[in-house]
This record gives sequence, structure tokens and C-alpha cells, in this order.
Amino acid sequence: MHSLLFFLICGCTIYVFLAVLFDQITLLTWLAFGVVVIELAVLLLNDWHCPLTLFAEQNGAESGSVADLFLPKFLADHLFKLFGFTFTITLILLAWRLLG
Repeated sequence: MHSLLFFLICGCTIYVFLAVLFDQITLLTWLAFGVVVIELAVLLLNDWHCPLTLFAEQNGAESGSVADLFLPKFLADHLFKLFGFTFTITLILLAWRLLG
């Protein structure tokens, strides 16, 4: 379940970025945007830790992280920064598209 959510949120973040970049904003874009915003709210309320990571570690996992299963360590360690930067650029582009 954790891996599924990880890929869903990553996919939504990338999809929204590309949709806004190419000015193809649709209902699907807004739904994906909502998924990303909900994830940000969950992380914000949990001191920037995914509650599923904490749950996995409490149930015996050495590391509850999902990113390090699929990505090189350097990338997994900087995933929040990378997606934070991407989403910030997305928000700037979205504002430009909507106000321009």
C-alpha cells in the first residue's frame, strides 16, 4: 500500500507539473493537484514524516521508507527537496497561467 501511494503521489506531482508546463490544465490536473496538496497537508501535520513510514517502522521494518527501495540512495535522500522544488515551480507556472 505504501509503495502504491508513493507512486501515485510521485505520478500526480509529475503529471501536474507537465500539464501546467504545456498549458493542458484539465479536471484531471486539478484532481492530481488535490492529491499532492493532501499529501503535503499530511506531511505538514506529521512533522514532514509520512505516517505510513512510521507505521512500518513501529511494526518491525528496519526502514519504513519506500523511496530507497526504488531509487538510488542519493536521490531517495533528497526526494522531498526535489519534489518540493518541482511543486514550487509548478505553483509559479500555474499562477502565471491562471493570471496571465
